[in-house]
Amino acid sequence: MNNNYYFSIAEEIRSKMDRLKHLVPKGNLASGEYHEEIIRNTLRNFLPDRYSVKRGYIYLKDGVVSQQTDIIIIDENEPYSYLFKDRDLVVVRPESVIAAIEVKTTLDIDEFEKSFKNIFNTKLIKKKSLGYYGHIFGGVIGFKTSVKKLNNNRLDSWFKKIKHSDPQESHAILWPDVFLFFDEGMLLYNDHHKQFDKQGEYYYKLFRANEEKDNAWQLSLFITLIIAMCENEDNRKMHLLAPAKVIEGFDFSIAQRSHDRFRPEEGHSKLAS
Repeated sequence: MNNNYYFSIAEEIRSKMDRLKHLVPKGNLASGEYHEEIIRNTLRNFLPDRYSVKRGYIYLKDGVVSQQTDIIIIDENEPYSYLFKDRDLVVVRPESVIAAIEVKTTLDIDEFEKSFKNIFNTKLIKKKSLGYYGHIFGGVIGFKTSVKKLNNNRLDSWFKKIKHSDPQESHAILWPDVFLFFDEGMLLYNDHHKQFDKQGEYYYKLFRANEEKDNAWQLSLFITLIIAMCENEDNRKMHLLAPAKVIEGFDFSIAQRSHDRFRPEEGHSKLAS
């Protein structure tokens, strides 16, 4: 799809945020909730009616429940999905969950660590439910960061703070799939499929916008990955091994893929070109 289309959506998101910022005092919790709703509505416009976009909790059994999740994408074709439903607030079984997304108005080192753990634990719940087939797309969106410039040194310290993660490579699929830094024009992609890095360990690959403060490319990739997850889940239920067509058609050249990579506990390293 034409990148100008996504650019217009990114500008629409930014204008909605700015509109609220002029009216609501800084730090008001309601503004954070509104930012979540902006993303929910954006996703609703892209996904077919089969998939609903909610917020709430993912429940496997007593004592195995996720933290409250800002955005949950649910396959409505899955029977017995809801244990509780009140408008957009739900308690849902993991079998029907396609994606879980954390939305942060301001992303700092503590919120980065917290978001990582929340997504990790949420993905783990579906894995406990369905085993090998229990996959969820996990994403974190930060509209802005707490630092003037989110450079490699900052990201190095942020990743080194994540101590809970199991260093075994088989658990990399439970890490968040994407960290999207909206104002930075930057995205971190969990390369657990080794699409970009053929070396023996799993890392986050760093993508930066080709143009300063261009949000369109990262938004388009983020939405594409969610649609691909829906497609993959549908293929799995039909016992098809076909890869998601939406990924095959994505143009990764719209962003710069750097040689920088990041790993929980280890921080930053640079892959030789």
